[in-house]
Amino acid sequence: LKPSHVLLGMGIPPQIAHSSIRFSLSYETTKNEVDYVIAKLPAIIANIRKMSPYGDDVSQKMV
Repeated sequence: LKPSHVLLGMGIPPQIAHSSIRFSLSYETTKNEVDYVIAKLPAIIANIRKMSPYGDDVSQKMV
């Protein structure tokens, strides 16, 4: 996967841009759907970080 060219264009370092997650919402997206994703997201991110060569390093820089 390639990092977002938009984030790179904003000056975000490649290592950080490579670890981004993008969400697309619409006027049909409900609060319950957003709440569901928010509840599930920490576990999903933890799993992705385990697979990523940048996982721990990036999480420390984002704090």
